[in-house]
Amino acid sequence: LGEAGSAFGSIGSNKIVELLQEKGIRIDKSQVLLDHPIKTLGAHKIKIELDHGFVPEVTLKVEKE
Repeated sequence: LGEAGSAFGSIGSNKIVELLQEKGIRIDKSQVLLDHPIKTLGAHKIKIELDHGFVPEVTLKVEKE
């Protein structure tokens, strides 16, 4: 982690899809509505675009290992 609590890497749509698949949720990368990669610790709201205009949010908690 950097000095301001930021990660040296980032979490993008591919990683979010992978994490959801580990929980049994199957979505495509294009369904993840992410403005920019996540680079900081904490809770981040992520919108997932589903069929029929349904756009739920999931919370991704980024923590130190």
